[in-house]
Amino acid sequence: MNCTLNPSEKACCHDASTDVDGDRRYRRNVSFVALGEGIWGFQAMMVAPASVLTVLLKQLGAGELMLSSITAIEAGAVALPQILGMYLFYSRHRRQKQVILWHMLAIIPFWFMAAALAYGADKLPPAVTSCLLLVCFGGFQLGIGIVTAAWMEWMAHLFEIHRRGIAMGIAFSVSALSGFAGSLIAGQVIRMGSDTLPFALLYLAAGTLALLSINFFWFVRDPVDAQECDTTLPRLPELLRHFGMSLKDANFRSFLVGRMLAAFGFCILPFFTVYFTSVDGGGLSNSKVVSFYAAASIGTALAHLVLGKLGDRFGHRLGILLGTATQVVTLALVLVGSGPVVCIVVFTCTGFCTASGFLSHFNLLFETCPHDNRLAHITVGNLAMSPGLIFAPLLAGWAAREWGLRTLFVICLVLSGTALLWFILRLREPRHLELEMLADHRSA
Repeated sequence: MNCTLNPSEKACCHDASTDVDGDRRYRRNVSFVALGEGIWGFQAMMVAPASVLTVLLKQLGAGELMLSSITAIEAGAVALPQILGMYLFYSRHRRQKQVILWHMLAIIPFWFMAAALAYGADKLPPAVTSCLLLVCFGGFQLGIGIVTAAWMEWMAHLFEIHRRGIAMGIAFSVSALSGFAGSLIAGQVIRMGSDTLPFALLYLAAGTLALLSINFFWFVRDPVDAQECDTTLPRLPELLRHFGMSLKDANFRSFLVGRMLAAFGFCILPFFTVYFTSVDGGGLSNSKVVSFYAAASIGTALAHLVLGKLGDRFGHRLGILLGTATQVVTLALVLVGSGPVVCIVVFTCTGFCTASGFLSHFNLLFETCPHDNRLAHITVGNLAMSPGLIFAPLLAGWAAREWGLRTLFVICLVLSGTALLWFILRLREPRHLELEMLADHRSA
């Protein structure tokens, strides 16, 4: 059985829709979440791994396998440690305080370390600096991974289901639009010098802005009931039982298979930067490609607004279908085109795909939960996908080195097309399934 609402969410929906305080809290929370996410998106795009980190590592002499490790590190560090978050952030009453402090103490400091490494790059061998920069990037992503499930479950708790898509869409659209400015600024800063000092300035600014961003979440009002008994530390048998309940659900398994196929077909974002800076891709300069990557923010903002609204109205399966179809188009464009115009269009489509893989993905995770432990459901879903997401980018790096970028893009196009067909044929809209179950129950 697919459960769209757990009991606490039903209560939240009822209260927020029937009294003025709920509407006021909704508007306040949307405003502060959008402000915090906006500043976070600005700093994130100033040091985007698919553009800025890729260019920095290339400048230090990194090869295909090291560049492909960017995506592998991001996928593995974000997905694998999520189970730890269930034990660190299990208390609903303390979750807001815990997740904010975690960002300040265990995530953001890695950007300052990266700034110091970039500033002193001439003091170490380039290979050592490259590896240490990847360690900083991995540490940042590891911290994100530990808190991701708890953060997204907390975000889902802030907004009732019939307004959650548009609320998160607004916040992440603001994040993406501010990221547009972040990418443009990054391109201009990189153009200022040929050494690694511009990258040091970018990481320093990113860390400072990230600290500012996370502090705005203190002003969000959590609707948790102070009289409600707090959640307890999850016991392993209970955790495994919930994992099993999630994985037994056929529609959830179909969702995971399709998402893995789609992710395998789009695990090559750093190689778009490599392609467009190569002769075959138009021979664009590093600073131009970083600036053009700002177009990804436009695609992301558009997707968050459109997919959030469509998802609220028709269900988030539609967003996954649109995102995967755009992914197919993006890879086809890379195979047939080159130059600045194609680069901008490809990055715009990339942003749309990324937004679909985030907003629609997490909303479908929320809505495919067949039990009342949504945090466990989110965690097992991401854990199930993580092994493939780690090794696929490394295989992509090997394929790029052995067979060239064009062959790699063809393989990814086939995988993406297969994912789209799978979603069309096998994935059911969870809300429709619940309505069907209710109708069957009444008729029985």
